Amino acid sequence: MGARKDKLKPTIEKPIDIYNYSGKDSDMPVLEILNERIRRSFQLSLSTHLRVSTNLTFTQEKYQFKDWLTENTQTNCMFIITLQSVNAPILLKFDRNFSYGVIDILTGGTGRDYRAGSDKEMTTLELSLLKDLGCKFIEDLNTSRTSVQEIKANFLKIEENPQFVGIVSPDSRIINVKYEVEYGGNTGMIEVLYPYSTLFPLKDKLFSKHT
Repeated sequence: MGARKDKLKPTIEKPIDIYNYSGKDSDMPVLEILNERIRRSFQLSLSTHLRVSTNLTFTQEKYQFKDWLTENTQTNCMFIITLQSVNAPILLKFDRNFSYGVIDILTGGTGRDYRAGSDKEMTTLELSLLKDLGCKFIEDLNTSRTSVQEIKANFLKIEENPQFVGIVSPDSRIINVKYEVEYGGNTGMIEVLYPYSTLFPLKDKLFSKHT
């Protein structure tokens, strides 16, 4: 009697990502267009709100959320934003230079008379001033996305500690859009983190060559 031959079952090392946005060959021209629209719109909103000249430029990076958490250990002003009909929220971050510069301008200063080096928690008044500006960004985000698909973004809450934001699991992939901001002779950074799951409703149009 011959030896029994066991059938080998194929093993799958990791789930198949049908919509692999992280590949080097991935091309999402519509996302670039959306980010450019947001840049132009918020640049105008920020200039009007602060009554100073402003300029924004943006870049995109792709990595795992845990890599972002490793790089972000200092407290900052961060907004958790929900998207209608989408499970995962997105994250809007104002870095400390931008946050305290804006607060200084809104309270009568030039934007230079602040100290962003300390890790102190922001006051209720400071967070209220920044929330108003964060909501303006959300309005511009909604306006920019309308031409592609109506997915309304809504403010959920403000968080200062990056370890508590938890918009997705640490291993989840994200796209981080970084806006470098020049305003009234000052500089700062705004970041918008999009988990890949927030892009699924737009997947057919993200790879299109036209809006």
